[in-house]
Amino acid sequence: MHKATYRVRSDGEVLDRLDLMVDFIPLVHVTNSVPASGEHWGKPTIATVLQALDELSATDTDSSGASATTGSPIIGLAGARLPIDRATGQPLPVKVRAGTVWQLNDNGRMDVLDTSAQLAELRARVDHILDRIAANSRLTAAGLGTLDPTALPSGYALQLALGPLDSLVAAMRLARTHKYTVLLRMVQRLHQAGHAEGWPAGETLPARLAWGPHTPATELRSSTRWSRAWALACCPWRPGSAC
Repeated sequence: MHKATYRVRSDGEVLDRLDLMVDFIPLVHVTNSVPASGEHWGKPTIATVLQALDELSATDTDSSGASATTGSPIIGLAGARLPIDRATGQPLPVKVRAGTVWQLNDNGRMDVLDTSAQLAELRARVDHILDRIAANSRLTAAGLGTLDPTALPSGYALQLALGPLDSLVAAMRLARTHKYTVLLRMVQRLHQAGHAEGWPAGETLPARLAWGPHTPATELRSSTRWSRAWALACCPWRPGSAC
């Protein structure tokens, strides 16, 4: 501490162990959802899909194993003339490589274990789990970015697809409305307690956050609606227009 250099305020006060005149703990707990009766913390959004996320991780692991056996399949040889180790007299390990040639007897055969069907099923299960995660979490496939854009005929269809996400965001904003009001009130009290320059004394002023559109479809719809209203108000061929 003896090497520290402290800032000096405009009135000459050294900002070293300065009393902030704050008689409360500046802490606001923001819940993720509206808590139930007698409950304080709320419920996290990811809690509803934790099992699906575990299944998705396990399915990805299985898909990796199936991809390995599909790319490098298990081969069974019958009646093959395998190379012999001259030192031990035992057959050498057989490896599947590009350009490898095996000599087979008259009744010899080679069987390949095909796991491509299982791999396709696992990939389809991954898509199924992602759809369930999008539905159960209300994030929607459009919100996760997994929705095919060509599957939507118009922006209105995209807005309908984002309906569950809109309700989720509205519920989360509802849970935070009172908390954000308390947060803004606490910021004002900190300024008042510290005698911030230019900050008025007295009771704290009511303040709240105003939210704007959170999805591109909402912005598109709002801009389209504004353009139509402007066109109706300012058409040169309409009587009484004032363009």
